[in-house]
Amino acid sequence: MADASLDLECTDVTEGNYSEERAQKVATSRDAVVNGINVSNPQTPEFDAVTVFTDTSLAHDLLLVLHEHRKLEQLTDVTLNSGDLNISCHRSVLAASSTFFRAMFLDDLRESHEKVIHLHDVKPDMLEKIIDYLYLGCIEIRLSFAGDLLATACFLQYPKLVAECESFLKLHLNPSNCLGIHELADLYNRQHLMEDSWDYILANFMNVSLSKDFLSIKKEKLIHLISDKRLRVNREEIVLNACLKWVDFEPCRTKDFISVLKCVKLAFVDTAILNDVLMSSVLFINVEECRDLIKDSLNLQEMMVKEKQIRQPRSSMLQDVTVVVGGMTSDRKWQKEVIFYHEECWYFLTKLPFDHTDYTVTSIKEDMYIIGGFCEDHVCNYVWRYSFANNKWKQICGLQNARCNHASVSLNGKIYVVAGEDDANSLTNIELYDPGFESWSVIGDINPINSNLSLAAMQNKLYIVGPLTFTRVCSLQVFDLETLECTVILTSGMTRSMFPVVTLQHNLFLLGNCKMKEVMILDPDTMQMVASEPMRYKRNCPTATIVNGKIVVTGGELQQHVNKVESFDPLLNKWVGETPMPTGLCFHGCVAGLKYIGPPFSWIKLSTQL
Repeated sequence: MADASLDLECTDVTEGNYSEERAQKVATSRDAVVNGINVSNPQTPEFDAVTVFTDTSLAHDLLLVLHEHRKLEQLTDVTLNSGDLNISCHRSVLAASSTFFRAMFLDDLRESHEKVIHLHDVKPDMLEKIIDYLYLGCIEIRLSFAGDLLATACFLQYPKLVAECESFLKLHLNPSNCLGIHELADLYNRQHLMEDSWDYILANFMNVSLSKDFLSIKKEKLIHLISDKRLRVNREEIVLNACLKWVDFEPCRTKDFISVLKCVKLAFVDTAILNDVLMSSVLFINVEECRDLIKDSLNLQEMMVKEKQIRQPRSSMLQDVTVVVGGMTSDRKWQKEVIFYHEECWYFLTKLPFDHTDYTVTSIKEDMYIIGGFCEDHVCNYVWRYSFANNKWKQICGLQNARCNHASVSLNGKIYVVAGEDDANSLTNIELYDPGFESWSVIGDINPINSNLSLAAMQNKLYIVGPLTFTRVCSLQVFDLETLECTVILTSGMTRSMFPVVTLQHNLFLLGNCKMKEVMILDPDTMQMVASEPMRYKRNCPTATIVNGKIVVTGGELQQHVNKVESFDPLLNKWVGETPMPTGLCFHGCVAGLKYIGPPFSWIKLSTQL
C-alpha cells in the first residue's frame, strides 16, 4: 500500500498534475498505511465497533486446493508407498489429521527425514481411499470393503472413520459376515462392535451355522458360543447338527470333539435323533468317549421322563403358555387340576397339592404362586410355589396376614397382594414378596374396598379396581410403589365389578367394566378411557392374562360356568376364539408361564371333560 502511494506521487509529478491538495491526500494515505486508519466517531473517541468475520468454507476450500496440489504433485513433501501405489502428500496435512503420522513426523523417528514412507501393512486401495478422505472430507463406505477400511483406519489412527465403519458394519450384520466382523472387532479391540456382532451371532445361530465362516471357527470359540446362556435356538438338535457339520469339515477335529459335545444339551435332543446319531455316525462308532456321552444322555432322558423333571434347557427353548389353575365347576365344586394351553391344545400339569379355595394365582417367569385362600373352616396364609422346570409344588413362606378374596399381581420380579378379608374383617394392607429374600412385608394400605376387586401393575404403580366400601361405587385406586401413597381416581363408566384388568402396551385394558363384552382402554397418564374392539363372548367373572403380547380371556359364568377362551391381538385389533377349556370354570387362576415343551417329554392332550 505504501509503495502504491509513492508511485502515485511520482506519476502525478511527471504528468504535471501535482498540487498542494494532491500532496495532502498522498501524505494522508501514507499515514493511514503506517499508523492505521481512524474511522471512529470523533465525537465519541472511546467507542470502538467490533465484528468477527468467520469464513466457514475457508478450511474446506484450503483442503480442496491442497488436494489439487497433491494431484499435480505441487508443494508436496512426502510420498506414501503401499505395494505399487505411491501417493504424494503434505506432511503437515498428514500430521494434523492423525496421531500416527504426527508421531512419525514430529518425534524424530527415522521416517521424519525420509521422502518415501513405506506402509507395508496397509492395502493400497484402502490407503488411497483414506488419503482422499483427508483432503476431501468425505468417503464412500461399501460392505464389500468396510472391514478392510476399518482395519486401515485403526492402523493409521483415524477414530472418527473407525467409528463410522463400526456403525456401518453393525447396521449390515448378516449370517454370512457376522463371524468375520466379530473376529475383526476382536483383533482391533473394538469392544462395541465385538459385543454387537456376538449378540447377533447368538440371536441368529441357526442361520449363522449354515455359513461358510462357521466351518472355519476355532474350537475354543465354538465352545464359548454354544455354552453362552443367551444362545437362541428353539430346538437343541440345531446345536448338535451344527457341531457335527463342524467336526466333519476337518477330520483332525475328531480327537478334541468331546469337549465340544459336552457343551451340547443332549438330554433335550429328540431320542430318535440321538439313537440315529449313535448307530450311523462314524464319529460315535469310533470314539468311545463320544459314544458314552450319547448313551449317558439317553439314560438321563429316561430318568427325566420318569421323574417329570425338566432340568435346565436353554432359556430360548422356553415357551410362553397360558396356564389355568383350579377353579370352580358348574356343580360348585373346586377342582385341583392344572392345565396349560399350547398350539391349540390343552395339557395336564401336576395337580394342586391342597384342597383350599378362594386363592389367587400369579407368576414370575418360570415359577407360579398360589397365595392365601380358604382352608376347611378358616382363612389361611399359605403360599405354594410351582416350578415349571421340575413340575413340582412346594410350600414356601406364608403371608403375614391370612386372607381370601384378595388380589395378587407380579411386577419387576416381585409379588404384591392387595386387600381381601380374614376370618373377621376386611383388609386394606398390601404385602410384598421378594423371591430373593423369601419373605413377606407389609408396605402400605389402600382405601377400604369390597372384596370384589381387580388388580394390575405397571410403571411402578398398582392399579386397584373395585367398589369403595364407603360409597359402593366402583373406582380406580393408584398405589405408588415409590412414595407408598394411594390415590383415588374419579372415573366414569365402571358400573360393574369383578371384571378382569390387564396391562398391555402401557395401557390398562378393562374387560367388561360396563357391559359383559365391552373393552375399554385407560391411559394411565391422562386417565382418559376409549372404547376398544369388544370381546366375542358374554360372561361374568372371567379371568385374563397376557401371553406372547396378546390378551387371553378364559372361562367365566353365564347361568352356568363356561369353557370359552378368546385372545386379542393388539396389532390386528381383533379378538379370536381359541380352543375351549376341557370344562367350564369360574374363579380359577389364569397366568402366563415360561415352560419347556420339547423332547424328551410328551404331554397328555385334553380333548374331553376332566
